[in-house]
Amino acid sequence: MILIFEGAIPCNVNCKYCYQRPIRDKLSHNYDLDAVLATARRLYNKQKDLIALHGGEPLTLPFRDIERILHESYELQGYSSICTNGLLINDNFIKLFRRYKTSVALSIDGFYPENRLRNYPDDADKCKQSTIQAIKNIELLHSEGIPIILMVVLHKYNATGKGLNRLIEFLSYMRREYDIYNVKFNHLKAVMNDTKAYMLTPEELFNAWKLLAKLTVLSYETEYDPLWMFLGNLWGSNPPDDCYMSMCDPFHTDRAKRILGDGRVANCSCIEPFIGTTLQTEEPSYERYMALQKIPISKGGCKGCRYWNICYGGCSASLGEWRERDKYCHAFYSIYQFLEENIRSFEPVFKENFNLALDAPIMRVEDKPVHRTIKKWYRNNIHRDTTINGIRQIEYPDRIEVIYNGKSG
Repeated sequence: MILIFEGAIPCNVNCKYCYQRPIRDKLSHNYDLDAVLATARRLYNKQKDLIALHGGEPLTLPFRDIERILHESYELQGYSSICTNGLLINDNFIKLFRRYKTSVALSIDGFYPENRLRNYPDDADKCKQSTIQAIKNIELLHSEGIPIILMVVLHKYNATGKGLNRLIEFLSYMRREYDIYNVKFNHLKAVMNDTKAYMLTPEELFNAWKLLAKLTVLSYETEYDPLWMFLGNLWGSNPPDDCYMSMCDPFHTDRAKRILGDGRVANCSCIEPFIGTTLQTEEPSYERYMALQKIPISKGGCKGCRYWNICYGGCSASLGEWRERDKYCHAFYSIYQFLEENIRSFEPVFKENFNLALDAPIMRVEDKPVHRTIKKWYRNNIHRDTTINGIRQIEYPDRIEVIYNGKSG
């Protein structure tokens, strides 16, 4: 995915768990739109990735600039895409969205109070009213025939206990009233600001995923990601495609290319609070996966894991330490195990053994020494030298040096 301006423009609200807030003040809000669009064209022509206007809140940009970005996306792809909290949508934006066949990804975590961490989390009345406004604008988008995808973050308030039941009611309401069957669920991952209190435990995340998996099976029209991707990965019908289900080099995040204001390409902003804004390297390198495949599970690695071929250790930003396995490993393992057991239960019915992706030989990552230097976009006044899982990282104010000796485990 090609993300235009992610983390580099303002936002009109102050979501409690925003992963961009720690970095927004460190990036210039000035931009050269010609340079940005030239980069978008170059990246798209190379890999045909989805172009999305992301933000901050994209609708805070000048109207003419939003139109230029959507127009350019439409010219390249035949459609356009935008991610928004939905609060600023008006008739003028509706006209733009119709003209450029814009798909709107709207961020909302359910009804209020389940949505209390979004928008205005420190003002209960304002947060409640903004949630109502976002739902009204969903209704407006639906009435105009504009495609809607919901972006939901799973956390303590909407994915445990009564909150989870209310989330299911919200999803049912969205299907019934607005024909919304496409929902992208993310879970609150990296520990930034004061988010620890809202993060799910691995067991809680698994329970939420399990319930969403049941809903996915009950409604064939429903596309609840990552559940559809989990199923597809198990069947081997598609390669692991989401960023945290693939080999994602944190210094060449191929599935989240971020275009900065001057047209340069940076990496996924989820990992940025821990290593700074790093410019994307020309080619990926897989030292993280070289190490994890050699380290036993009991010692924090992935050696011998049944689901290695479709997981690869999860997100490199989940712990704030890219060299380690995902904090939510237990949740990933449990949901794959749950889905696999249910799929296998049908083998006697069909009188055949299903061939799943995990039945293939373990995928090996070429083990080789690595020594590379990554450029930083803004300077941090730090100097750290650490070695974890056989990968040495030396952080300087303007660069990071990565050295892997191939002897971990």
